[in-house]
Amino acid sequence: MKYFFYTIFLLFSLNLFSQTVNVTYYVNNTNGSANYKNLPDYNWFTYNLIYSNGKMTFKSNDFSKYLNKSYTIVDTLKSENKISHVNIVYTKEFLKVKESNLFKDYNTTNFIDVRNIYGDAIAIEDKFITNNYELTLDTKQILGYNCKKAIVTIGNKKDIYWFTDELGIVANPNLIESVPGLVLEIESDYNNYLAYEISIKDVNTVINKPSLEIPYLSLDKAMDLQKSKQEAYIKRISGNSKVKVEYR
Repeated sequence: MKYFFYTIFLLFSLNLFSQTVNVTYYVNNTNGSANYKNLPDYNWFTYNLIYSNGKMTFKSNDFSKYLNKSYTIVDTLKSENKISHVNIVYTKEFLKVKESNLFKDYNTTNFIDVRNIYGDAIAIEDKFITNNYELTLDTKQILGYNCKKAIVTIGNKKDIYWFTDELGIVANPNLIESVPGLVLEIESDYNNYLAYEISIKDVNTVINKPSLEIPYLSLDKAMDLQKSKQEAYIKRISGNSKVKVEYR
């Protein structure tokens, strides 16, 4: 009889602490502009975060339908008193840059960030990147969950993180680890993340560390490579235009 009740208790405990959280996000490149919501590619690109048993992945969905789609950014160069046009074309190379394959292990505080930097596939493996944050009194609801607002300092910039602690997990689609909860929205000068769908299952999902046969670089070297490749790409698509369009 004792064995029977122990078995029931064990099954109940496993079910209580077994959980897989799946969150789908829109990620929009803002280029530091408040008008990014008016661009044709607003809410085109979606990504999935899966969290279970202290591990998570953040991966891009299929972007193939956007191959070769294009639009034009029109900007006025006041210093030269003329209008410049920058054509944005989602080539295969450009779409690869938008892809994400991020793995985090909250048990060991290690991450692997797989990136395709304008044709070069690399993996960055390191300890979590942490930054200071200031918790504000502001709150709002996202997908029915009460969220707190935190201001995260990254160098000389300040990003806004909206997170919930109602699910009892810590998970973040960005590289920066700071706030104690599940991040559902990030506002920054580069990319904005917004969760638009969330599902929870009372089972664990096995999330394995990626095993890849590609170069592993330090974070600093990876950032240097991305910057140089990015500048070359923007220069090529902009032609002789002096308008700076930044992607990260």
